[in-house]
Amino acid sequence: MSDSQGSRYAIELYRQLDAIITRGNGAWLFGPEGKRYLDFLACFSAMNHGHCHPAILEAKHRQEGKVSFISQFLRSPLRDELFDLLCPLLGYPDDGKVIMMNTGAEIIETIIKAMRHYSTRVLGRPENSCLIATCSGNFHGRTPGALAASTDPDVQAQFGPFLEGFVHVPFNDLQALEETFQKYKVTAFLFEPIQGESGVVIPDDDYLPGVRALCDQYGVVMIADEIQSGLGRAGEILACNLWGVQPDLVALGKSLGGGVHPVSAVVGHSKFLEVFRPGEHGSTFATSPVACVVAKTSLEVLIYEELCAKSQKQGHLLRHLLRNFPEPASQLVTAIRGKGLMCAMDLDIRKVNIWEFVNRLAERGVITKPTHELTVRLSPTLVIDEGEIRMAVAAILATLQSFL
Repeated sequence: MSDSQGSRYAIELYRQLDAIITRGNGAWLFGPEGKRYLDFLACFSAMNHGHCHPAILEAKHRQEGKVSFISQFLRSPLRDELFDLLCPLLGYPDDGKVIMMNTGAEIIETIIKAMRHYSTRVLGRPENSCLIATCSGNFHGRTPGALAASTDPDVQAQFGPFLEGFVHVPFNDLQALEETFQKYKVTAFLFEPIQGESGVVIPDDDYLPGVRALCDQYGVVMIADEIQSGLGRAGEILACNLWGVQPDLVALGKSLGGGVHPVSAVVGHSKFLEVFRPGEHGSTFATSPVACVVAKTSLEVLIYEELCAKSQKQGHLLRHLLRNFPEPASQLVTAIRGKGLMCAMDLDIRKVNIWEFVNRLAERGVITKPTHELTVRLSPTLVIDEGEIRMAVAAILATLQSFL
């Protein structure tokens, strides 16, 4: 790196804060000369376990000293140990199956391929006729299939032509979903239980149970994208659990890798995943021994450290404090919402420039990110404690007051 602006060879794919990070530990990030930040972005919820969790790092390093990568042409007992933990934990103890990949976007592409096979090989529909319903405002990734599933012009612009085979319905609208199922032969419904990139949009309490009922009624595969909302982020193992709903398939990623290794998976009922024949899908690095050890250890940490309960407790405190700002600072906040530690704060953009807000907040030692020019997402690591929550809220209040 040539200077604080970065290498002249770099293509910056994200708009960046003026914050240089050299190490992390727990809920904190550290820069040069002792500067420290509370991480309220958590790498888009990939760091649920905190930075450099010692148990996860130790497990990774131990496995790297044995064997790091082997082809899926060979077998590893570590894969079976992970799957034997993952399926019962997510609610598929009897007929669960797992396919692993490396990233969230890859697992979405895997699901698209699986549903196209399922449509033809199981449902007996004509080839090239598979239709997947997705929600407006979704974000499932930036690969071609995920882009085709989206309605967001910010991620779609100038990347066409897009894959066919998708129909879009409004989020949190059961009537529109049923009308779509009545009008089209839909194979699957892919949705986020809580829409993260759209600004932590939380559905009505009857929405997910209604989705489950409609999918059952019309024979549609119910697929929850829990890449961001899952594994404790929303206060439960899966956000779907908040509404007592079991989807047919679940997409996981981000924090499944414990913050130290890219890991993703689709987990669910066997009939929807056994459609692949050997050689029809795969990945060079998926199911590597290191990936399996890291994922299994991250799940064990989630359970033994009770991170779901901590997420509920600290999320409740965070929203309580944010909703009780004194005037006139409180007048700059138009909404507070969230589940667990998947939270959002909407600002009055007539009075507050949102990018200036996150930059000023970073100067006060809290890292976060805006979305859609209105919302600041607040998603700290799940290991954050009450004192750190209060420190962050004090910095948020001071930053709001700087705009008065």
